[in-house]
Amino acid sequence: MGISIICVILYHAGYIPYINQITSIGYGGVDFFLFLSGFGLFFSFQKDESKILFFKKRLKRIYPTYVIIVLITMILLGIFSLKNFIINILTIGFWTNLGFFEWYIPSLFMFYLIFPYVYKQITKNPIYFIVIALIISVILVSLRMVFSLNIVLMLFITRIPIFSIGAVFGKFAFEKVEFKPIKLHNVLFIGISGIIMLLIFKRYFPHYLYNLGLYFYPFILITPAFCLIIATFLEKLSSKNLNYFLRFFGLISLELYLLHFKIFEKSQNIANYFNVSKALILIISISILIPIAFYLSKLVKYISKNKKQPNLQNRR
Repeated sequence: MGISIICVILYHAGYIPYINQITSIGYGGVDFFLFLSGFGLFFSFQKDESKILFFKKRLKRIYPTYVIIVLITMILLGIFSLKNFIINILTIGFWTNLGFFEWYIPSLFMFYLIFPYVYKQITKNPIYFIVIALIISVILVSLRMVFSLNIVLMLFITRIPIFSIGAVFGKFAFEKVEFKPIKLHNVLFIGISGIIMLLIFKRYFPHYLYNLGLYFYPFILITPAFCLIIATFLEKLSSKNLNYFLRFFGLISLELYLLHFKIFEKSQNIANYFNVSKALILIISISILIPIAFYLSKLVKYISKNKKQPNLQNRR
């Protein structure tokens, strides 16, 4: 999660000299997020007594933060209206193309909604379900093009397979399934193959990258491979300082994601207004947003923990 949010921030920062070829595909950090979300949801679903409790726990973690940041950001940017606010916090703006704050949270809520079905299918035949998820994604991409539906829906549609793969990996981890024939160099080969595929698409099919999902589908290979490689590397490195650094960013990744991208979108305008470099604005912005994200995370957790719970014993 920590590495994912750093990748996304660098991508939203725009052109960065010397490392732009790497940061230009930093949007794949979102695929890492969704892979890890599917992975974690499988474990969470084991603990929950009911679907309602499952949804309640997920919303409790994300929704208060989302509502607070949407409200504050709209006010600061001078775009607040009650209608837009309601459309955004209900996430219907993204699905109806009525205007939306961002796409990730509406998509995540949809994945939460369908997860009980996903869970049921992957417990039966996980590999089969991955193939079905990919087919469904490709069909939806085709339907979007045929009926000229909102192109932003591609951001959700093309991520259906990677979320499903994450849930399947969660199943394998939960059941402690070992894949002895799979060596690290084979996993690396799969990840590099995905990167080469992406580079070929960008070089020879630039006009179809977004419409056909070619920007995103290579991360079906890249994401699981590099999650395994990074996990293996960090485990062998055993660096407490590095792990603490990444863990810190991972714990505030949601808050940092929601806070930074609107500011980064306006960074060039802010730089022009103050007649300074965009890089300086980005550095100042992220320096301010990191502590804000941290304390906002603490605040939401504090409110959630101290919210009065019904006393079941008194109801007997």
